[in-house]
Amino acid sequence: MQAGNPIRRAQVFPILILVLTLLTVPFLIFGAGGLGRVDRLEAELAQIHRENGKLEARCRELRRRLEAYRTRPGYLEDVARDELGLVRPDEMVLVFPESDPRD
Repeated sequence: MQAGNPIRRAQVFPILILVLTLLTVPFLIFGAGGLGRVDRLEAELAQIHRENGKLEARCRELRRRLEAYRTRPGYLEDVARDELGLVRPDEMVLVFPESDPRD
């Protein structure tokens, strides 16, 4: 019995691996988990960076306001007047009627 040509077997195995690789790689690259997923993840990352920038700006603004509350004695009163419309008991509030556009 002939066991087969050992040189022939040594040549077949690398060729088989190469063929399997050439058939598998396109599915890995262009399939659901390939380049399309990378594009989606990059878009999601860009969105997260934008949201992070907005949150960092908001955090800076809140820190600035906190520092103003701590260091400026009249800041709390200014905020109450601006945002809540509060007035002192000795102040007079004048309310002007809206002008009618037909006048």
